[in-house]
Amino acid sequence: MKNNLSNIKKPGFKTPNNYFENFESNIFKQAKTSNNSGQTGFKVPTSYFDTLENQIMDQVKGHHKTKVIKHFNTRHIVYISSIAAAILLWFTFSFPETSAWDNLDSDTVENYLINEDIGSYEIASTLGSTDFSDYNLKINENSIEIYLLDHTDIEDLLIE
Repeated sequence: MKNNLSNIKKPGFKTPNNYFENFESNIFKQAKTSNNSGQTGFKVPTSYFDTLENQIMDQVKGHHKTKVIKHFNTRHIVYISSIAAAILLWFTFSFPETSAWDNLDSDTVENYLINEDIGSYEIASTLGSTDFSDYNLKINENSIEIYLLDHTDIEDLLIE
């Protein structure tokens, strides 16, 4: 791109003759006349400030009532609670209840009792006589005798 600024011979701005010689005196003359004028250019209506407070209070006092919008409408609460109940029912019926006690076998319980050093007296103290009434156990003397001979030593059965 060519630079055409070198071809310009005359500037585009002109000042009147003797403008800068009288410039300072002209500014001081205008400053003196504006100070003496006494008029500000603004006019306030008569008794404006006397009635201003009453006008403001009349506008503020409640000519316009605002509408109160509730965040939670009873209709919304019913919808939300019905959705929550449906989800709760779905979880209740879709997942069957399984108990960890159903999967225990007697060997696991017996090993736990042996390893934790829980004796027969401690077990008997937690169980009452009413706990066995539901089972209708019929034990004869022969089965007790066979159990004792298989699981105990003779020395344990002797009373001193």
